[in-house]
Amino acid sequence: GIGGIGVSALARYAKDNGAKVSGCDANPTSFLNTLESEGTRILPEAKISASEYEVIIRSNAVPREHTLLQQAHQLGIPVWRRGDILAEILSDTSSIAVTGSHGKTTITFLIAHLLTHAGQDPTVYGGGIDLATKTNYRGGKGKWLVAEMDESDRTFVAARPFISVISNLELEHVDQYPTFNLLKEAFAQYLSGAREDAFWVMNGDDPVLVELKPHFVHSDRIVICGQKVHHPYRLLYVEQKPGGIQIEIATPKGNMVIQSRLLGIHNAYNMPMATAAAHL
Repeated sequence: GIGGIGVSALARYAKDNGAKVSGCDANPTSFLNTLESEGTRILPEAKISASEYEVIIRSNAVPREHTLLQQAHQLGIPVWRRGDILAEILSDTSSIAVTGSHGKTTITFLIAHLLTHAGQDPTVYGGGIDLATKTNYRGGKGKWLVAEMDESDRTFVAARPFISVISNLELEHVDQYPTFNLLKEAFAQYLSGAREDAFWVMNGDDPVLVELKPHFVHSDRIVICGQKVHHPYRLLYVEQKPGGIQIEIATPKGNMVIQSRLLGIHNAYNMPMATAAAHL
């Protein structure tokens, strides 16, 4: 599944960090063209032998019964889901992970935009396409990794990033979480498993996240964003402009007026969270 948006970004990250990478996909995608142009071998499935690899990473779209995966299991070659290896990477770097039901891609690329213009040259892993750079991955030379982290398959609970951003929560991915309580329990596990030096950025206007907040024991390392008066990153106003929005947010470093081509109150909410993560 190397042609998918998530696995293709992981393949580029692995190659940037010295791994020898090749892969296959059942369908042609623009990501395959990008991988090939950067020197990654793309092979037909029939020409891949599991015995040639130290580890195989699979997209969630690839069933466990796939012939290549069965061959790997018989040979004792590890098979990792995309989310498994992303969680491992995020636990071993100066990392910022963005998760939640909505806004993940936007917040990820907003943080990346801020860090890039602050001269930090971050590595960026997205689960969508950045409107500015037209790509799902950017390999930077700086120490920071900014990554969108999907909750759909529960692999995210193993991640131990330095900064976690959680945008909001509502019931989705019902194949994995038949009830909302099961989804909330997964996020409670993610919170309670945080490393000692972790910071959290949360939407304090989301009642579900407020309910989960006690699961993170270091309450002094939680930064709350939203519209309520006591939030340290507070959305003061949103004004629709031709072709975008203008907002003002209060921060511990002073008020900021931001103009953006993004539209809507949901993107106004995304901006204080991205700003808080960048300040941290």
